[in-house]
Amino acid sequence: MRPGLLDVDNVLLSCRALGRRVEHRMLSHLGRIAQEEGREKVRITFVPTPKNKPAREFLESLGALIDAGDGGTCHLDFESERIADLSSPQYDEHAGRIGSLSGATQESFYRA
Repeated sequence: MRPGLLDVDNVLLSCRALGRRVEHRMLSHLGRIAQEEGREKVRITFVPTPKNKPAREFLESLGALIDAGDGGTCHLDFESERIADLSSPQYDEHAGRIGSLSGATQESFYRA
């Protein structure tokens, strides 16, 4: 674990819940937990597969750049302050982004 970083290894969500803003509320809650713990960023670990395309689309709608190549794993870092606001009434759902969540960065590596 790195200081200042809330590292999320797995996020599981039913396809029936996806698209009903549950994913926004979950990520927002993680952002608030990170803030309470004094962590500046939330890291989401993501492995692109055909079955988790909806999750990929959600993360990309928040400004994440996912380019893991063949079977690679991505570590997506989001500023906790920005994602904590995802469930607020001020979040513009039609824009799909909070200022493109410019705090989202990508770091990827490939499995050997």
